[in-house]
Amino acid sequence: MTSMMNVQTTDINSDYFSTYSRNNRVVAWILRFIHNVSIATKLKGSLGYEEFKRAEVLVFKSLLSNAFQDERLLAKMQAFKDEDGLLRIRTKLADSYEKEDFKFPFLLPASDVVVKLIREERVKAMHAGSSILLARLREKFWIIRAKRLVKRVLSECVICKRYKAKHVEVPFALLPRDRVTQTKIFEVTGVDYAAMFIHGNSNCETPDLDQVDRSSLVKRTKYLQKLREDLRQRFRNEYLALLVHRGTRKNDVLEVGDVVLIGHDNVRQIDWPLGVVLEVYPGKDGVPRVARIRTSHGERICPFQRLYPLEVSAKTEISVLKASGKANLTVEKTHELSTDHVSDSPTDYVLDFPVESTDNSEEKPPTKTRLGRTIKIPRKLDL
Repeated sequence: MTSMMNVQTTDINSDYFSTYSRNNRVVAWILRFIHNVSIATKLKGSLGYEEFKRAEVLVFKSLLSNAFQDERLLAKMQAFKDEDGLLRIRTKLADSYEKEDFKFPFLLPASDVVVKLIREERVKAMHAGSSILLARLREKFWIIRAKRLVKRVLSECVICKRYKAKHVEVPFALLPRDRVTQTKIFEVTGVDYAAMFIHGNSNCETPDLDQVDRSSLVKRTKYLQKLREDLRQRFRNEYLALLVHRGTRKNDVLEVGDVVLIGHDNVRQIDWPLGVVLEVYPGKDGVPRVARIRTSHGERICPFQRLYPLEVSAKTEISVLKASGKANLTVEKTHELSTDHVSDSPTDYVLDFPVESTDNSEEKPPTKTRLGRTIKIPRKLDL
């Protein structure tokens, strides 16, 4: 075992390994090879815990060989070397009954190997947030600029992006003319309980005419007219005039080629299908609120409120996606659905109706290898 501990520490290029555990596993196999060629007692079988631990120590030594050259910084952080030659931090928990790694965590610099360590710990933590992930890392390590590295890892995680994706926000649509035009009651049906007071209403009451004279009737009529005029004026000044003073709403403009998630109320967000924007349809005011989406099952029309962008674009492949679909898209729609219709309700559109695409061109025979296997063209992002 002596030869395994006397291996000269060199820089380990972690770019060849995709994960932190794979990096350590390769180093452990290298150490076993060195042991088997230098000692008569050969090691066989699977790698053991001690071999993984020695490989991790060698990886940490490689990280520390080019870091922490400033002795004053190490003294300020109260760092010291343990029996394996690794730097540890002396905390205020030295007299506690906690584990040694928690009382004296390993000091690690900000490097690519540490980023892969954080990624692996994030998977073990079931994609937890930054606070939980930092707490798990603190159980054993003291990482320089840990918060920044954790934030970087979380921002690059595709699964976390799917959960944190927000729906597209568009400006409010213009109100229909029937809702803002003063008309008689029941001329346009709708849930407007103030209409009976604002507009003229035929009085169906039958008061006792013996007790009412002409002057009181005229006085009552003038009072009702004045009340209606006041209510009309208040409705115009206090409601209609304030419809444009609701603040500036964020306008998330989707562009052709953007990759989005298609939201569903009864499906978990991790299972939402992916799609790519083929075309956007503007409304009367010129603001687009509906888009044509290409998914792995065809094409469909979706409102922006159901789309969650993923900050990924596939603009280079849009011409190919459009060529594979219909020239004139036929979409099932609800009552009076058209590109001129402006609506803020996601239920105005049929979301789950896929548009089947046809291609009249002759199908090319599949490409095969020299051994007869059919070559399948990979599809990016399951589109």
